[in-house]
Amino acid sequence: MFVSKAAVVGGGTMGGEIAQAIAAADIPVVVKDIDQEFVDAALEKARAVTEGQLARLVKKEKLTQEQADARLAEVMGRVVGTTTYEEFGDVDFVVEAVPERMEIKQAVFRELDAATPGHAILASNTSSLSVSEMGETTLRPDKVVGFHFFYPASIMPLVEVIAGEDTSEETATVAYNFAQAIKKQPIVCGEVPGFVVNRILMATIGEIWRAQEEQGLSIKAIDAAIAGAQLAPMGPFFLTDLLGLDTVLHVAEHLADSYGETFYVHEGLRQLVADGKLGAKSGGEGFFKDGEQNVPGEGEPDAEEMVAMFTCRALIESCLLVEEGVCSVRDIDLGIGPKELGDDGREVDPPQTNRRCHAQRAARGCVLSGDQTFCFSQFFQQPSRGLEVPLASLCERDRAGRPDKQLHTEVCFQLRDPPAHGGQRDAQVPRGSGEASCFDDGDERRHGFESIHPGLPKMEQWFSALQNSA
Repeated sequence: MFVSKAAVVGGGTMGGEIAQAIAAADIPVVVKDIDQEFVDAALEKARAVTEGQLARLVKKEKLTQEQADARLAEVMGRVVGTTTYEEFGDVDFVVEAVPERMEIKQAVFRELDAATPGHAILASNTSSLSVSEMGETTLRPDKVVGFHFFYPASIMPLVEVIAGEDTSEETATVAYNFAQAIKKQPIVCGEVPGFVVNRILMATIGEIWRAQEEQGLSIKAIDAAIAGAQLAPMGPFFLTDLLGLDTVLHVAEHLADSYGETFYVHEGLRQLVADGKLGAKSGGEGFFKDGEQNVPGEGEPDAEEMVAMFTCRALIESCLLVEEGVCSVRDIDLGIGPKELGDDGREVDPPQTNRRCHAQRAARGCVLSGDQTFCFSQFFQQPSRGLEVPLASLCERDRAGRPDKQLHTEVCFQLRDPPAHGGQRDAQVPRGSGEASCFDDGDERRHGFESIHPGLPKMEQWFSALQNSA
């Protein structure tokens, strides 16, 4: 199915970001909210984002000012704001982006089921909630899918396409293709709390939170250590301020309820939210205020220990996701791999970036050793020596805290030589040999997906269909 008109339910900043991404791909979009104030905020955000992107192109002399002005009018002419569902009678794809509360989302899905044509796909921008539970409130659960953007949606290229229990192959395929049509990089995953990126991210941040509170460490120094090691564009505390403390707390508590104490929730975060200090969305005061930390802790962290903890915890969660059949190794590489910004301020298409990274780096990564061996080659780029002890310690604690989710794969780090041809597999290491091998990033397929997950025929069929349609 081709999407000729889309809609976003939920205004404000995120709704405006999503609408802008759709309109910039030359697809008409309706933005709906119950409050005109939030509709206006979404339209203003869409305009501001478009102006910023075009200004960068003008500065680089890739567009004239006249061309930029014409393009701005063209993009904004495709965005319509409303407080009713009158414009929804001919939409093909709806993205729900209301607050992250199941009762609110279910109410919206009931309304969308009645307001949209029967062929329309109803997608949720949820970051961690059950897509299946939302679908249960409609008469078309097979056409309900997760479609998770990352903030800011106008810049971040990734979209998680989440298949619920009743999501059909056709719906997943349309969602995947629509993400590509709006110039995003989709990854497909099964429905588990946190999906792929947030589950890995909150697992790693939780370890940092735990160490900070137990040892009384400086959050400013921790952020500097994590950012300095290039594990992430910014430290976990500054990132939380940017995303909104209440949003991060909600996701953290949801994952802690789902997976147990291995997902630690920062007590200082709870107090800041209770005090109304929500970070950027409340004027800037959160973990930091005017550049200075807003929670106790002056101890100097061991930078190497922080890096090892962050990397090892991410490895464990990544391996569990693959073992559980939630996603493939390639999905994880695309989901949490390094990104680069293009001329318009948006991130470069991940496959291009990945190939460049393979050519420049030594394909160091986290390796799953078992019947087959694969490399998480993009996210885990730190030197692997000396990580065996923290990895073993975290694995032991994870097994104790999550007995229902035992990691059966032998997990290790191994340093590999650079691939000979910018991402090609080392021909001397055969598939299934039990030795470490570099992930073939030049291959657009999910390499080894069937071998890792022989018991997932539905996901294999979906993947095949998505690749054939791409």
